[in-house]
Amino acid sequence: MIRDFDRIEVAAKSLMQISLETPGVEPDGRRSDEVFEHLKLEFVRLAARLKQTAADENLEGSAYITEKLNATCISCHQYLRDELPRTTLQ
Repeated sequence: MIRDFDRIEVAAKSLMQISLETPGVEPDGRRSDEVFEHLKLEFVRLAARLKQTAADENLEGSAYITEKLNATCISCHQYLRDELPRTTLQ
């Protein structure tokens, strides 16, 4: 396992920036709602924690936060997918 904390920190900063630049309108024209905004802010919060664990050279903490980030991605994508009308999924 590589302990490249500088790389982890750069990746965390990138994740935070990407999340903050996410537009309020989805590609299909739907407006963001409270659930999406909550998941987006949770992702930003976790990315900030990842940046901090990298700065602290805390490998276990970084791994844990990475797992939580992944779970948040899955939850958000699942939410957006499930909210689409069934006709667009066929």
